[in-house]
Amino acid sequence: MEDEFPDGPGKAQLFQSCNTVCHTPENVIGRAQDTDGWNETLNKMIGIGAQGTEEDFNAILTYLVTNFGPPPAKINMNKATAMNLRNWLGLSEKQASAIVAYRTKNGDFKSLDEVEKVPGVNAAVLDSQKDRLTF
Repeated sequence: MEDEFPDGPGKAQLFQSCNTVCHTPENVIGRAQDTDGWNETLNKMIGIGAQGTEEDFNAILTYLVTNFGPPPAKINMNKATAMNLRNWLGLSEKQASAIVAYRTKNGDFKSLDEVEKVPGVNAAVLDSQKDRLTF
């Protein structure tokens, strides 16, 4: 599971603090909170026993805001990671990974029609958000 999270400062601390019997780091997927929201979530977790230093939690906060913040107004389908596509468009892990793999193999998408032709992708989900997508 750790491989599907973007690398960056705070990732190790997130996995250390959130890999417990209570929950796993996967709970952050799809939450898309701003700084205040993630800060509130972290304070709640600290209040119920999450372990770490102040530096650890600051690094986790920065990591969460950077990688799991609110979606941008426009989503570039040629730059978004599989995790971005999952979080921002509500695609499954399998669908998001298929889009990125197809793009890596075949080059950048030029239109929504091209993305919708990726095997296993739910075209209706993408079509419902077409005004937010750029290429």
